[in-house]
Amino acid sequence: MKEEIFLARDKCDLKTKMRECELIDLDKIYGLQETKHADLLLNCGELVIIIEETSTMRSADVTQIISTIDNLMKDKEKYGIRTDPKKYIGIVHSNSRVDSIGIKFLHSKTKGKMILNIANCCDDLPKKIRKYFSK
Repeated sequence: MKEEIFLARDKCDLKTKMRECELIDLDKIYGLQETKHADLLLNCGELVIIIEETSTMRSADVTQIISTIDNLMKDKEKYGIRTDPKKYIGIVHSNSRVDSIGIKFLHSKTKGKMILNIANCCDDLPKKIRKYFSK
């Protein structure tokens, strides 16, 4: 596994909890600074997980994840992905309340190779991620 990119946003210590994956802070990728994108990427080979950290989940957070996944699918190498992922997971990680309209929007956008989900705390986030390894 290549050297990890510095993780200023790894609030839940995913680098330690998800050792089988490469964790990337998307703010550190050249060329993404000018565009709206999610915060973290977990590269787990055939599984890629995009995480948006937010205090209160809104539909804009879901849109940001979808946009990041769409861009990633078009240009994987820009994100450091050298494999051909079979599944893309987007997770909104919110430490407080979740907007009900955002939840409905999230569920309406889940399709095909892209699955969207919500994690409410740092204990919940790794559990949600691990759930996709068995599928």
